[in-house]
Amino acid sequence: MKPYDILVVEDDLALSEALCDTLEMDGYRVLAASNGVDALSLLGKHEVGLVVSDVQMPVMDGYTATQSLREKGYKKPIIALTAQVRSGGGDQWRDAGMSDFVLKPFSIADIATVLRKWVGDRSEFKAVDRSDESNVGDASRTDVSELID
Repeated sequence: MKPYDILVVEDDLALSEALCDTLEMDGYRVLAASNGVDALSLLGKHEVGLVVSDVQMPVMDGYTATQSLREKGYKKPIIALTAQVRSGGGDQWRDAGMSDFVLKPFSIADIATVLRKWVGDRSEFKAVDRSDESNVGDASRTDVSELID
């Protein structure tokens, strides 16, 4: 079984490809899945140090996939890609068992900051309290979709 650093779970193909390409350019070994069912299947076959997952996807959303992984004993970090923290979704990412979150739209710097926090800690899951943080209205943010063109 070949170990991978990161599993990216994202149903938007262009965003998934841009994120995977960027992570690979930074030296990460990356797997990709387009929904929670595919992610669970891949995680049954491959060792992965960290999961970055969209929360709203067809077939199986990121919350349900995370809950299933946690029930199966997966203790490594799972990072939510979500806009819901901003729009009143509260802490659903934390309630599902996710370790941290990145707000959509996000910049490469946003992803890099969260990954640096978690990449060294692959042995146990520790939720992070970020309820007082907000990236709303940050004009310095660059939407990763700009990298696709």
